[in-house]
Amino acid sequence: MKVSSHGFRGAKYGSVLVDGPRYPSRSHSGGSGRCGRTFLRSPLLRKKTTQIGGGESFRPPPSPPGLPILGNLLALGTLPHQTLRKLAAAYGPVMGIKLGFVRMVVVSSFATAQKFLREPVFMDRPGGDISAYLTYGQQKGILNSEYGTNWRESRNLCLSHMLSTRKIQAFRGMRNAEIHRLLHFLKKAAEGTANLSISPKP
Repeated sequence: MKVSSHGFRGAKYGSVLVDGPRYPSRSHSGGSGRCGRTFLRSPLLRKKTTQIGGGESFRPPPSPPGLPILGNLLALGTLPHQTLRKLAAAYGPVMGIKLGFVRMVVVSSFATAQKFLREPVFMDRPGGDISAYLTYGQQKGILNSEYGTNWRESRNLCLSHMLSTRKIQAFRGMRNAEIHRLLHFLKKAAEGTANLSISPKP
């Protein structure tokens, strides 16, 4: 499967909704939103043209029917990850959904998700009004800068000075202390009388 940014010309920030961890993207308008851990931050694969590469027509992935305006928003229910799994069984590992006016693509296959996320068009950091406010309009940090030289340099700096073996070992005592605090909290909570169910919901 070839994923090409040419198919999404006119939308600098494409997005993919992966059934699992969250992956960042930015909407065409620059805003960002959150719909839980399963969802990406914003819209998906907006396209001004329907041409890929040498003139081949772009065909959107199969998608379930939705309501006017709302799209598939109400169909997700309270457990969207389970709903997406069921829809993927019917429509395939790559399918489209519509959340209000936002079109998204759901990728449920690990191999396909790898192919998507290796493409430069999906490598930009999340942005939007909130990110701009928190960074005084700079948005040049490793968490929110656009993919490019600045982001790669920030990443290398982080890996060499913050996540090196020496630094990780230096914070070992702090991590152990936090683990002990957590275990102490869980032990005290277990001694209480409150009922806590950890079984999965049906």
